[in-house]
Amino acid sequence: MKDLEKIFLENQEAFNSEEPENGHFERFEKKLKSPKKVLRFNYWYSLAAVFVIVILSVLYAYERVQNSEQQTVELSNEYLALKDVSPEYAEVEFFLASQVEEGMSKIEQIDFFNNPAEKQMLLDELKAMDSVYTNLQKELNANPNDERIIEAMIQYYRTKVIIMNNIINKFEQLKTRKNESTEI
Repeated sequence: MKDLEKIFLENQEAFNSEEPENGHFERFEKKLKSPKKVLRFNYWYSLAAVFVIVILSVLYAYERVQNSEQQTVELSNEYLALKDVSPEYAEVEFFLASQVEEGMSKIEQIDFFNNPAEKQMLLDELKAMDSVYTNLQKELNANPNDERIIEAMIQYYRTKVIIMNNIINKFEQLKTRKNESTEI
């Protein structure tokens, strides 16, 4: 910094050799006064622009949070089913689900149980199998076109129908044996 001052002091005559044009000081003074007005004008516009940007950012963030919460609720309440994949799978699901429902109603009508708690336990176990299907639905949500998941869902229904039919057949066999033994 001292070197710069030294250069100016040594060459002061060279710097002061020329005079500014006529009206230079008036134009300079005018420029000094006008930016203050422009500055105030720009200051308020800038402040308003920042305010609008902040408001829009808050609204955008709020909407994003609302949408993500709504999607989370929708995903947690509703999973894809086979009917959502294709019409052919919808028919298969309808057929197998109706067989499962028919089997459940037959099992609920069985009155061969000695204790009502035994019957309730069996029904609870059959309903607990539905957690497997719910997990498969979650997987289908994540991978909607995965044939392995679709096949597993169909296999779930088939397995449940087979288990229910086996239970119904066993109770019918027990019932016929009991009837035969009472006849003898």
